[in-house]
Amino acid sequence: IYGGDPQELSLLIKPYARRIEISGETLFCYTPDPEQVRAQLRGHRGLRLLERPPNLEDVFLRLTGREMGKYQ
Repeated sequence: IYGGDPQELSLLIKPYARRIEISGETLFCYTPDPEQVRAQLRGHRGLRLLERPPNLEDVFLRLTGREMGKYQ
């Protein structure tokens, strides 16, 4: 989810998410029921949503983290 305040949006969708991550201005929401998340976000203008099934990149990022750390 891109657009809006990620902290505010995370509170709104938290009951429907298994996991939430914020990276910069982007909120990553992992949920078994994306329709509930979409329903909570209806009416919030300026949001961009991307919905897709998990893949190997998600597994890698889950294990290693999203940030490069001191090696950037």
